[in-house]
Amino acid sequence: MSDIFAEAVGRLAGGRVLDVATGRGTFAGLLATHLQSHDDIVAVDASMRALAAARGDPELQQIRLACTDAEHLAFGDGAFDTVAISASLHHLARPEQALAEMMRVLMPGGHLVIMEMHTTTQSEPERVGTQFHQWAARVDTALGINHFPTRPRQQFVDWIKTLPLDGIELYDRDSTDADPFDAEYAAQVQKYIGIYLERAREVASYPALEQQSAELRQRLVTDGILPEPTLLVVARKIT
Repeated sequence: MSDIFAEAVGRLAGGRVLDVATGRGTFAGLLATHLQSHDDIVAVDASMRALAAARGDPELQQIRLACTDAEHLAFGDGAFDTVAISASLHHLARPEQALAEMMRVLMPGGHLVIMEMHTTTQSEPERVGTQFHQWAARVDTALGINHFPTRPRQQFVDWIKTLPLDGIELYDRDSTDADPFDAEYAAQVQKYIGIYLERAREVASYPALEQQSAELRQRLVTDGILPEPTLLVVARKIT
């Protein structure tokens, strides 16, 4: 995790922590590592398969896992001192409803932590990274998995501004200093393209997805690739 995240989150006394749409629990584990302190961490997801994978991770044994929908969190008002979500808003059909639920279960004076990739890119290799992610989202959608296109940075900022928050801190993370032609990262992306194509082999839109993957593979060679930029938000719920 970047120094930006460690610095921003490392100042927080987490108290009772909730990680929403945790997937395999990676972000919950990072919170456990980087928060200045915490009393308890609960990580939730609507997917039992993802939670089963998290339960099998020996590094997450101190984190409590529960199955609940991000848009209808099964907790009382103000139940947590810190509520977080990472790289998951674009997997939700109603992200604004999920944000409202997160605010509901966050106690007044508690901290909201959001990390989300966005499409407001600065370089051609970042745009290739965005293209790869959007293509993967189309594959997942064809398979019936919630995975929506990522959004512009300003849209996330506008959402945050509608919430009852103060002390809003925005941190931008990008990879513009990295090598867009790094062979190891390119090989990893090529591997995932193959995995996604294999999953989609039986869907009706496979020919189009295959053609798009060929174009994407060519761009990896000609333009390189960098991960999408990410926005980190740390804010306090108004008391």
